[in-house]
Amino acid sequence: MTTYTAPAAVPTGGSVTIVATSVADRSKSATAVVVITGTASNATLKGQYAFLIMAPTGNAATRGTTTLVGSVNLDVNGNILGGMEDIVSTSYRDQADPILATSVDPVSAYSVDASGHGTMTIHTQNGETLSFSFVLTSASHAVIIETGEEPGSGTLDLQSGTFATSQISGGYSFAMEGVDTFVPPTAKIAFGGVFSSDGQGNITGGTLDSNIGGAVTSETFTGSILAAPDTNGRGRLTLVPVPGTTRTFTFYIVSPKVLRMFEDDNVDLTGGSAYAQGSATATLSGKLAFEHSGWTSTGRAVAAGQLTADGVSSISGGVSDASLGGAPPTTPTVAQPVNGTFALTKSLQGTLNLTDAAGNSTFNVYLVDPSLNLLDPNSSNSGGGALLLHTDANIIGNQSLNLSNCIAASTSNELDLVGVATSDGSEAAGMGGVRGEGAGEGPDASGRVFVHSAVGDHLHQASDTQILLIQTDNTSNVSGYLLQQRLP
Repeated sequence: MTTYTAPAAVPTGGSVTIVATSVADRSKSATAVVVITGTASNATLKGQYAFLIMAPTGNAATRGTTTLVGSVNLDVNGNILGGMEDIVSTSYRDQADPILATSVDPVSAYSVDASGHGTMTIHTQNGETLSFSFVLTSASHAVIIETGEEPGSGTLDLQSGTFATSQISGGYSFAMEGVDTFVPPTAKIAFGGVFSSDGQGNITGGTLDSNIGGAVTSETFTGSILAAPDTNGRGRLTLVPVPGTTRTFTFYIVSPKVLRMFEDDNVDLTGGSAYAQGSATATLSGKLAFEHSGWTSTGRAVAAGQLTADGVSSISGGVSDASLGGAPPTTPTVAQPVNGTFALTKSLQGTLNLTDAAGNSTFNVYLVDPSLNLLDPNSSNSGGGALLLHTDANIIGNQSLNLSNCIAASTSNELDLVGVATSDGSEAAGMGGVRGEGAGEGPDASGRVFVHSAVGDHLHQASDTQILLIQTDNTSNVSGYLLQQRLP
């Protein structure tokens, strides 16, 4: 028997590793990583945070399909110091609208409790009042939903570095989703692609792949940074294919590796993110967790699972679950095998043919930096992977990092959820011993939303800090994730 004495202060990284060595045989030992989680307060949030909130279904009576992007400056005392927000939707647009500071308008404020659950209200110069609920996983990341009259869910991330054009340098992969401007909400759109920037304001080349209503096209382009990032990290870039339609996007810098973006050109209404390719190599290898979603003829479809890639071209040895559209009650498909093939190029993009619980789907693949955590870009835990774009007419969509509403396309209704869940580590808890947060959107038959059902959810562990999940009872079709919470 021995005793472990914890350090006086939480070490860097928020965890300690305990090593137990046998007295009888010193060559035998075991280790365990213990996560040290503190408590949160208003003081946990300090600095500028970029937010991306999307509503794939929305509410046709008000905003409809929506992307909400911006930056808000928080002071540790519950006060908002300013910021900027942009809204693009099928029925309402409010771009470059300054967020009023608490000192100017006390409606703008935020509050965080000890568990990391918080609320925020922002009031803008144009008279917009937006209310949010969020859950912190750390001081630099939260999952957030809109809690006013409008739906939507997304992320809140601490912005880092000096905002400048020079931050946007190297190769990036991106994925975006939305609807056609003139035929919403029936014309579903998903984009995927890659681009390279020289850090001096020039987009030196790239590829834009589009799935518009099931029709897939690909264009090469060049472009430029139209407006350098301002004090909120907000800038604009343009993509110019020849021939083709020029598109412009407003972006907010989270870091040199991550941009939150929306299309601001009135061609289409799309939103999403761009991620640095960094040191990615043109291969898929080992055990991987995946999630994909999109629109079918009967509504939204979601799927998640695990697979094994051989590093050359083949995929096998996995299991997956799916829920394939339509209004509740639904009939999910669970515990189905996964197999397929892939081919990647030196430009860090390629194709994937995947057979899983959602059927046979084809994708374009866009690799990202192996050190970059897609779910929490400020986290050093986990990382790597790829973005996916559906390239078949059966499903129109791309990789989804939030829970997505999956009701009939003709019905405009959406609800959202964030929360904190604690597990005791037993199988009965249904969460693999993770104390974490979850977020998402989507209704069940009675108008309630949840991700906490141990019976109704199937979990796919991506790492020791991340779990992908989809709901597999017959009350709704939702997918999403849980992240381990590491409060300071």
